[in-house]
Amino acid sequence: MPKLSRSRTTVLHQILGWMLRAVAKRRTRVHLSELSDEQLLDIGVSPAQARQESKRFFWD
Repeated sequence: MPKLSRSRTTVLHQILGWMLRAVAKRRTRVHLSELSDEQLLDIGVSPAQARQESKRFFWD
């Protein structure tokens, strides 16, 4: 099996890192959408802001 070059490994790590960050963002936005209005107000986010944020795409 051939070894991957250093630049190829770096690109793969960058892609994997981007994917992991995208999944984490999506998970966070899903959790945000599940909070009650009172919980949102506790963290300083209006329900409208939470709805807007939860509708964003995972790559955004």
